[in-house]
Amino acid sequence: MKQNKITVETLLSWNPCCSFDGEKYCEAELRKKIGDGKTPLEVSRMWSVPLKDRIWVLLRPEVLGEDNLKSVLDEIADYHVERSCLDCGIPEVEKWAKGWLGGEDRTSDAAWSAARSAWSAAESATDYAARSAAEYAAWSAEYAAWSAGWSAWSAVESAAEYARFAGVGRRKEEKRQLGIIRKYLRRID
Repeated sequence: MKQNKITVETLLSWNPCCSFDGEKYCEAELRKKIGDGKTPLEVSRMWSVPLKDRIWVLLRPEVLGEDNLKSVLDEIADYHVERSCLDCGIPEVEKWAKGWLGGEDRTSDAAWSAARSAWSAAESATDYAARSAAEYAAWSAEYAAWSAGWSAWSAVESAAEYARFAGVGRRKEEKRQLGIIRKYLRRID
Protein backbone atom coordinates (compact mmCIF):
# COMPACT_ATOMS: atom_id res chain seq x y z
CA MET A 1 0.00 0.00 0.00
CA LYS A 2 1.58 3.26 -1.13
CA GLN A 3 1.13 6.30 1.07
CA ASN A 4 -1.16 8.82 -0.58
CA LYS A 5 -0.90 12.48 0.24
CA ILE A 6 -3.25 13.84 2.85
CA THR A 7 -4.81 16.96 1.38
CA VAL A 8 -6.85 19.81 2.81
CA GLU A 9 -9.93 18.33 1.16
CA THR A 10 -9.25 14.96 2.79
CA LEU A 11 -8.82 16.53 6.21
CA LEU A 12 -11.98 18.60 5.91
CA SER A 13 -13.94 15.49 4.84
CA TRP A 14 -12.97 13.94 8.19
CA ASN A 15 -14.68 16.83 10.02
CA PRO A 16 -11.87 18.10 12.24
CA CYS A 17 -12.70 20.24 15.23
CA CYS A 18 -11.81 23.93 14.99
CA SER A 19 -12.46 24.00 11.22
CA PHE A 20 -14.71 27.06 10.99
CA ASP A 21 -13.41 30.27 9.42
CA GLY A 22 -10.72 31.85 11.56
CA GLU A 23 -10.13 28.73 13.68
CA LYS A 24 -6.84 26.82 13.79
CA TYR A 25 -7.94 24.12 11.33
CA CYS A 26 -10.02 26.17 8.91
CA GLU A 27 -9.32 25.66 5.22
CA ALA A 28 -6.99 28.66 4.96
CA GLU A 29 -4.90 27.56 7.96
CA LEU A 30 -4.74 23.96 6.71
CA ARG A 31 -3.48 25.18 3.33
CA LYS A 32 -0.69 27.10 5.10
CA LYS A 33 0.28 23.96 7.01
CA ILE A 34 0.11 21.32 4.29
CA GLY A 35 -0.05 23.14 0.97
CA ASP A 36 -0.97 20.67 -1.77
CA GLY A 37 -0.76 17.80 0.69
CA LYS A 38 1.70 15.79 2.74
CA THR A 39 2.39 12.09 3.07
CA PRO A 40 1.36 10.48 6.36
CA LEU A 41 5.03 10.31 7.43
CA GLU A 42 5.38 14.02 6.73
CA VAL A 43 2.25 14.70 8.78
CA SER A 44 3.71 12.64 11.65
CA ARG A 45 6.71 15.02 11.71
CA MET A 46 4.77 18.30 11.68
CA TRP A 47 6.06 19.64 15.00
CA SER A 48 3.84 22.72 14.72
CA VAL A 49 0.76 20.48 15.05
CA PRO A 50 -0.04 19.05 18.52
CA LEU A 51 0.68 15.33 18.97
CA LYS A 52 -2.95 14.41 19.61
CA ASP A 53 -4.01 16.14 16.38
CA ARG A 54 -1.38 14.30 14.33
CA ILE A 55 -2.52 11.03 15.88
CA TRP A 56 -6.13 11.92 15.03
CA VAL A 57 -5.16 12.39 11.38
CA LEU A 58 -3.05 9.24 11.10
CA LEU A 59 -5.07 6.74 13.10
CA ARG A 60 -7.52 5.77 10.38
CA PRO A 61 -7.91 2.90 7.93
CA GLU A 62 -7.66 5.37 5.03
CA VAL A 63 -4.11 6.16 6.14
CA LEU A 64 -2.80 2.94 7.70
CA GLY A 65 -5.02 0.33 6.06
CA GLU A 66 -7.36 -1.92 8.05
CA ASP A 67 -4.74 -4.49 9.08
CA ASN A 68 -2.13 -1.95 10.13
CA LEU A 69 -4.70 0.05 12.10
CA LYS A 70 -5.67 -3.09 13.99
CA SER A 71 -2.00 -3.88 14.64
CA VAL A 72 -1.31 -0.37 15.95
CA LEU A 73 -4.30 -0.52 18.30
CA ASP A 74 -3.32 -4.00 19.49
CA GLU A 75 0.25 -2.91 20.20
CA ILE A 76 -0.91 0.07 22.23
CA ALA A 77 -3.48 -2.02 24.11
CA ASP A 78 -1.11 -4.91 24.84
CA TYR A 79 1.43 -2.54 26.39
CA HIS A 80 -1.12 -1.21 28.87
CA VAL A 81 -2.72 -4.58 29.62
CA GLU A 82 0.68 -6.13 30.34
CA ARG A 83 1.80 -3.16 32.41
CA SER A 84 -1.33 -2.69 34.51
CA CYS A 85 -3.49 -5.80 34.49
CA LEU A 86 -1.29 -8.89 34.75
CA ASP A 87 -0.34 -8.32 38.39
CA CYS A 88 -3.01 -5.90 39.57
CA GLY A 89 -4.24 -8.12 42.42
CA ILE A 90 -7.75 -8.58 41.01
CA PRO A 91 -8.14 -12.26 40.06
CA GLU A 92 -10.81 -11.69 37.37
CA VAL A 93 -8.77 -8.96 35.71
CA GLU A 94 -5.49 -10.92 35.88
CA LYS A 95 -7.22 -13.95 34.32
CA TRP A 96 -8.66 -11.78 31.56
CA ALA A 97 -5.26 -10.11 30.94
CA LYS A 98 -3.54 -13.48 30.52
CA GLY A 99 -6.24 -14.52 28.06
CA TRP A 100 -6.08 -11.22 26.21
CA LEU A 101 -2.30 -11.31 25.84
CA GLY A 102 -2.41 -15.01 24.95
CA GLY A 103 -4.90 -14.32 22.17
CA GLU A 104 -7.65 -16.41 23.76
CA ASP A 105 -10.30 -13.72 24.15
CA ARG A 106 -9.64 -10.33 22.67
CA THR A 107 -13.27 -9.31 22.47
CA SER A 108 -14.62 -5.96 23.50
CA ASP A 109 -17.15 -7.66 25.81
CA ALA A 110 -14.43 -9.49 27.75
CA ALA A 111 -12.38 -6.30 28.10
CA TRP A 112 -15.39 -4.27 29.31
CA SER A 113 -16.16 -7.00 31.85
CA ALA A 114 -12.58 -6.80 33.14
CA ALA A 115 -12.83 -3.01 33.31
CA ARG A 116 -16.05 -3.24 35.35
CA SER A 117 -14.38 -5.70 37.74
CA ALA A 118 -11.40 -3.38 38.13
CA TRP A 119 -13.59 -0.30 38.76
CA SER A 120 -15.58 -2.28 41.33
CA ALA A 121 -12.37 -3.31 43.08
CA ALA A 122 -11.16 0.29 43.01
CA GLU A 123 -14.37 1.51 44.63
CA SER A 124 -14.12 -1.00 47.45
CA ALA A 125 -10.36 -0.71 48.04
CA THR A 126 -9.46 0.69 51.43
CA ASP A 127 -5.85 1.68 50.77
CA TYR A 128 -4.38 3.98 48.17
CA ALA A 129 -2.04 1.44 46.55
CA ALA A 130 -4.79 -1.14 45.95
CA ARG A 131 -7.17 1.53 44.68
CA SER A 132 -4.53 2.94 42.32
CA ALA A 133 -3.63 -0.49 40.95
CA ALA A 134 -7.30 -1.26 40.35
CA GLU A 135 -7.86 2.10 38.65
CA TYR A 136 -4.85 1.60 36.37
CA ALA A 137 -6.14 -1.87 35.49
CA ALA A 138 -9.58 -0.42 34.75
CA TRP A 139 -8.18 2.24 32.41
CA SER A 140 -6.10 -0.39 30.60
CA ALA A 141 -9.03 -2.77 30.23
CA GLU A 142 -11.17 0.09 28.91
CA TYR A 143 -8.47 0.88 26.38
CA ALA A 144 -8.43 -2.75 25.28
CA ALA A 145 -12.23 -2.73 24.96
CA TRP A 146 -12.13 0.35 22.73
CA SER A 147 -9.32 -1.23 20.72
CA ALA A 148 -11.19 -4.49 20.26
CA GLY A 149 -14.22 -2.53 19.13
CA TRP A 150 -12.04 -0.58 16.63
CA SER A 151 -13.02 2.79 17.99
CA ALA A 152 -9.53 4.05 17.27
CA TRP A 153 -9.78 7.61 18.55
CA SER A 154 -11.52 6.56 21.76
CA ALA A 155 -8.87 3.91 22.27
CA VAL A 156 -5.88 6.22 22.05
CA GLU A 157 -7.62 8.90 24.09
CA SER A 158 -8.31 6.33 26.80
CA ALA A 159 -4.67 5.24 26.79
CA ALA A 160 -3.45 8.83 26.93
CA GLU A 161 -5.83 9.62 29.78
CA TYR A 162 -4.64 6.50 31.61
CA ALA A 163 -1.05 7.66 31.19
CA ARG A 164 -1.90 11.08 32.62
CA PHE A 165 -3.75 9.44 35.49
CA ALA A 166 -0.90 6.99 36.15
CA GLY A 167 1.60 9.80 36.35
CA VAL A 168 3.39 8.72 33.18
CA GLY A 169 2.30 11.86 31.36
CA ARG A 170 -0.10 12.28 28.50
CA ARG A 171 2.55 13.79 26.22
CA LYS A 172 4.92 10.88 26.81
CA GLU A 173 2.14 8.41 25.98
CA GLU A 174 1.17 10.34 22.85
CA LYS A 175 4.83 10.29 21.72
CA ARG A 176 4.90 6.53 22.28
CA GLN A 177 1.71 6.10 20.26
CA LEU A 178 3.01 8.28 17.42
CA GLY A 179 6.20 6.20 17.39
CA ILE A 180 4.13 3.04 16.90
CA ILE A 181 2.12 4.67 14.12
CA ARG A 182 5.35 5.80 12.39
CA LYS A 183 6.74 2.27 12.55
CA TYR A 184 3.73 1.03 10.57
CA LEU A 185 3.81 3.98 8.18
CA ARG A 186 7.45 3.16 7.32
CA ARG A 187 6.37 -0.38 6.43
CA ILE A 188 3.80 1.00 4.01
CA ASP A 189 6.16 3.37 2.24
